[in-house]
Amino acid sequence: MGGRGGLSLLTAESACSGSLLDLFVVALSGAETSTTGLLVAGETAPVVGTRQAVVDSDGFVVGVIEIACVEVAALRDVPLTHAIAE
Repeated sequence: MGGRGGLSLLTAESACSGSLLDLFVVALSGAETSTTGLLVAGETAPVVGTRQAVVDSDGFVVGVIEIACVEVAALRDVPLTHAIAE
């Protein structure tokens, strides 16, 4: 980590960019326990065990996300505990 290249991981996509992305990257501590994504019709859900590189706005790899659990649910069925954890 900490440089470009060297890892053969897909890059994690984020809705953030620029300085907002950098703030997100600074917040990485390993304590994130929950996140939400939108599963578009025709796409497949992420696979448990998949790893993705987290890059800052300069394109440097600053972390790795590993998918530990995948649950597919309608937004109305997402538990409050998940929303708070995110």
